[in-house]
Amino acid sequence: MAKFKKITPIVIIVIVSMLLITAAWSLHDRTLVTPLFPIGCGVALGLASGLWLWKLSRYLTDCSKRLPNLICHTILFTILFTALFYILNYTCANRGASYTETVTITAKQTSVHYHSRRVGRNRYTRGEPYNVYNIKIQFKDSTERSFRVPLSKYNKYRNGADIELSMAKGLFGAPVIIDIL
Repeated sequence: MAKFKKITPIVIIVIVSMLLITAAWSLHDRTLVTPLFPIGCGVALGLASGLWLWKLSRYLTDCSKRLPNLICHTILFTILFTALFYILNYTCANRGASYTETVTITAKQTSVHYHSRRVGRNRYTRGEPYNVYNIKIQFKDSTERSFRVPLSKYNKYRNGADIELSMAKGLFGAPVIIDIL
């Protein structure tokens, strides 16, 4: 019973960390900022908070030494601060003052993905195929981003064509892409 009480918070922290990493990864393409900036700020804030709060990680590491606890705290809080940057910047963007920006389509890409199909208890195999449609766009400052679009929009777009994006300034000043017009 004692091991269960010890493992449960660790599993919860790992799951929350994975969710935060997924959120930051998914919002990266919609945020026009170099990834080194939020990750660098996250490392700096994680390390700075770790110098004072490293004792909080003693329960997770089961060690009373400073270095393992500092490393554990820095990793977890780097993930937290980086994800918070992306989430807060996107969700608290000033959508009332949105603007449009013209970008160029540089590539159209189609890929085949497969559904998973259950064939038995705890057994899955590759199921039916389906297509995924992506466009790669380039901004005036040579920044490139890739977006998944529905087939109806994919068929309308041509390589080299200009399209308009609805954009807004994020909470931390990094511009975010709200929608493809």
